[in-house]
Amino acid sequence: MKHFLTILLIIVIIAGAMVITCPDKSRHIEAVEEIIDNSISQDETGMAALFSALGGKKLILNIIDPFFNVDNYFIVSIGRIRLDENESKTISVGVLGHVFTIDKERAKHILEEQGLF
Repeated sequence: MKHFLTILLIIVIIAGAMVITCPDKSRHIEAVEEIIDNSISQDETGMAALFSALGGKKLILNIIDPFFNVDNYFIVSIGRIRLDENESKTISVGVLGHVFTIDKERAKHILEEQGLF
């Protein structure tokens, strides 16, 4: 019985820590900003200069923000970008205070599909 209570207590502590540290939308946006910044800076077509002149990643974030949604499931949060009415893609997952994003090449591909890059 003591082992059961100990294990139960550990599970409750871990679940509580996950709930408290679950990243919110602002943390997901920071992670997406980093992806966009890296994608723009690695662009070889000269678009980096154009984006810098027009406002850089802030311009892209203002365009993407209405389509970006974060679903909070208490212990994990998932960032999705809505591409069409019926299609959305997961671009970030947040757990224990960290936000994990898709790789930079995949992000660039999604932006190119939508004509944003």
